[in-house]
Amino acid sequence: MEAKIESKSTYDDRKKELTHTTSEEREAKIGEEKIGDLLITSKGIYNEAGIRKILKDLGAQKEVHEKNIVNLKEVQEKAPEMTPELKSLKGNLKILQLIDHKEKASEADIKKEVDDLKQSEEDLKKVKKDIQDIKDAIGSRLKF
Repeated sequence: MEAKIESKSTYDDRKKELTHTTSEEREAKIGEEKIGDLLITSKGIYNEAGIRKILKDLGAQKEVHEKNIVNLKEVQEKAPEMTPELKSLKGNLKILQLIDHKEKASEADIKKEVDDLKQSEEDLKKVKKDIQDIKDAIGSRLKF
């Protein structure tokens, strides 16, 4: 089933409001396996300031997409072969980036990175525990 997206925008000149309604119907999948159907509906009513903000954001998104398209087209071009010199350069570039990061990062940035690492490790433990709790609750009633 192909995703069906319907979008409708109407402007009420009397109220000076834009109403944008979006409805999307698609299959819920994990990998290639269909696990259900989704129907997502949203309705937004925007005043003049909201309309200006949305158009500004959409303009910025348009620029990003245009740059990404140019970059992705460049990546699609045939690349030269990896020579031993380029392999060496690649390894040295990683080292150079690490050194550059250490030189430019302030102590506050380094502390934040350490804190982020600790938080990520704690979050991973929590996720693993949640997974185990769900599996324990289900027991052998469902096979994974």
